[in-house]
Amino acid sequence: MTIITVRRFRDFGAVIKAARESRGLRQDELADELDITRQYLQDLENGRPNLYITRLLRAMNSLGVTISVTYTPGLARNPDPAARDDADATDTNSADD
Repeated sequence: MTIITVRRFRDFGAVIKAARESRGLRQDELADELDITRQYLQDLENGRPNLYITRLLRAMNSLGVTISVTYTPGLARNPDPAARDDADATDTNSADD
């Protein structure tokens, strides 16, 4: 399992690219799967800032909140289309629970 601390938007891009490559997917394949354009995926992977995520990260950094992203190289995505909705949900569990 790989753990990356996210401090900038570019860090998210690095995770997306590394996870995609570890699964042997081309950008166009993942873009099709996600129903986004290849150009948008390329922008994400290259760390092209997004206003909303930039503001979110700025607020979290100023409050001393750290985000760590984990992924398992080569692990296939859940083929269940309903799982896509779960990925959009906010995890409200804390380390103290």
